[in-house]
Amino acid sequence: MRRTLLLLALLCSWHALLSQPRSPFGGTHDDSDITAYWYNVPKDSLRIVVMGQTLQFHSTLEIYGQAPSDSFAVSASVSMPDGSWGTSREYVVQKGKKDPSYQVQWRGKFFKLITSASYKPVPPAKILVAVQSGLNRRTKEIACRYHRLSGKIADFEGKPFRAVVLVRPDDFDGTAGVWSDAAGNYSILLPERIYSNIFVDDESYGLKTAEAWGWHIIADADQTLDFKVGTGEVYNLIVWPNNGGARTYFLSFRPMSVFFYQNQPPQTSVTIEEKSYDVLDVAPRLKSNEITVRFNGKEAPIVSLQKYYEWTSGRVMPAYLLQVSRENLENIGKQSVIVEYQSESELGGKKVVHTSTGVFQFYPNFSGLSFY
Repeated sequence: MRRTLLLLALLCSWHALLSQPRSPFGGTHDDSDITAYWYNVPKDSLRIVVMGQTLQFHSTLEIYGQAPSDSFAVSASVSMPDGSWGTSREYVVQKGKKDPSYQVQWRGKFFKLITSASYKPVPPAKILVAVQSGLNRRTKEIACRYHRLSGKIADFEGKPFRAVVLVRPDDFDGTAGVWSDAAGNYSILLPERIYSNIFVDDESYGLKTAEAWGWHIIADADQTLDFKVGTGEVYNLIVWPNNGGARTYFLSFRPMSVFFYQNQPPQTSVTIEEKSYDVLDVAPRLKSNEITVRFNGKEAPIVSLQKYYEWTSGRVMPAYLLQVSRENLENIGKQSVIVEYQSESELGGKKVVHTSTGVFQFYPNFSGLSFY
């Protein structure tokens, strides 16, 4: 019995390692650079009033690979769960030229091709990709794996908040979005991979609310993530272990308040390394007792809070570095870190409340160090 339980534990651990998504160009095989993802979402949209623009949500097929030359062809066809294959479509890619029917992004010798796709009641099971230049043709059949991300969205008074959950894989571009319902519940099926960020808000963004953020979200299993939408942001959140010191984690983020964004204080400057920088100061002044940090639902005591400045486009913005204890945390498995703050200040003779939440995910190693 004991040997059986041990074997099951080892198999579960091995499956967890296998299911962790790799980077688009990870691996050692000749075709490791080629991968593809199908984002299967119904058409919808979000109007960002303060920016005067509308974000469109729709299904897309995204293909990654190494370009064999400055001019080549990419073809793709999808297989449905019943085994049927769709018609193959070919895209002619020429560096420096654009085609209105699809988009190509470049990072050195690697490309990412993005094209609109039709929403399907059931997403594809496989994607067959071919990259060809002259007689050089490479193909790869990619098995699609999906996981459901769901949860509840509320404001800081606990009331349901109908908002968009916009999931973006690589940067701040992306069309995979879904609205929560009137009760704040949302659900979206996502390809297995790591996502750069998740935006959560509605059309009141920048006017009454600021977005809640998810950062480095690992879609390797079905999971629940709840978000609170407030008047501030936990922007650019990152968490990492203290690999060579006390048993702590470090967290860095840049807060922003919609009240300060709308009523920016007078311009100031700061000297860093004997160089003067203009300060864009839209951050609430946070104290450690106004911030809560939780790892998989368990609060981590804050042992240090330091303000610093993040450089951005020639000027700097206030940010914070936190150090929290991990003594009583369970450091095995995926860590969902939630940072939440509630702070008060005075603006124009009135009390304003700054509230926000942010999420970051990572895997520590067996000792709670490193991360991947």
